[in-house]
Amino acid sequence: MMDTVLDQFLRDGGHHPVLIDVGASGASPGLWQPIAKHAVHVAFDPDLREMKQQSDGQWYRSTILNEAITPDPNSNEVRFNLTRSPYCSSVLTPDKTLVSNFFEAERFDVLQQTTARATTLDNVLKLDHIDWLKLDTQGTDLRLYNSISPDVRATMLAVDLEPGLRGAYVGEDLFGDVHRDLRRDGFWLANLRLDGFVRMRSATLESIGKAAPDLTRAEIEKAVRKVPGWVEVRYLRSLEWMASRQASQRDYQLLWLFAMLDGQFGFALDVCLQYEQTFRPDKASAIMGSEPVQRIRSTRAAQRQKDRVSLPRRVYRKLRGIAKKVLKS
Repeated sequence: MMDTVLDQFLRDGGHHPVLIDVGASGASPGLWQPIAKHAVHVAFDPDLREMKQQSDGQWYRSTILNEAITPDPNSNEVRFNLTRSPYCSSVLTPDKTLVSNFFEAERFDVLQQTTARATTLDNVLKLDHIDWLKLDTQGTDLRLYNSISPDVRATMLAVDLEPGLRGAYVGEDLFGDVHRDLRRDGFWLANLRLDGFVRMRSATLESIGKAAPDLTRAEIEKAVRKVPGWVEVRYLRSLEWMASRQASQRDYQLLWLFAMLDGQFGFALDVCLQYEQTFRPDKASAIMGSEPVQRIRSTRAAQRQKDRVSLPRRVYRKLRGIAKKVLKS
């Protein structure tokens, strides 16, 4: 649902953020939905098995392309591995030896190798700026980010990536390298979500099946902690970088907007203050200053209400534990 404050903020500024989604299997990021009606959206994925077409009118302008993105400007096609899970398809080859140590290794089974049309982001987009870039290419996020021309990279205000931690693909770009390069380019890590699979071989599960038939994969997954395998990360431009580049009013306003979408209300206030110091207080900065304060207050009120509801339950559990100890004594 469209956030009325953010809607009006974009409408007043006449802004149409450019959102690029590379590796777009599934729906577009939910975080973009509040600004979709104002945004220029371009999505790429050569594996369209899980691609969901955008409904008419959802975006200001939307384009979905069945092409692979390559960092090589001299290549117009790539070999693409279509895996059992569309979310694991990649131009890289899955590392069978490594992934076989984990539940759901079958997701990485290569069902078919196909040749897909390929292009670079610079060639296909021909844009002079990208406001928010999302890369989820199963192992090649960093090389694609670095393949974009420096002038266009310098316009980005937010970047989402999903690098691995263990190398599920041969030659995969890993988080450590991603973090180094994004920090080099004036970004700070605003969000990180860790995910993975249970480390246990399917053959082991089969071998214990007769002795412990109740220990199904589902039951084991409920009881055993997942091993970190990859991270979903979001980077936002730092204010130091914005000042050094003499960023425009538009860039400050969109950086504030992206911080709000990510729930970084404190940073949004930082952006507002630097905006007013760099330019001057105006209608936009009035919203930039008041709205984060309102969101912080609303969040705290919701947290207090939740605490009030859960307090009787905590007291009840505590008293029940005390009663059990007394009865045993």
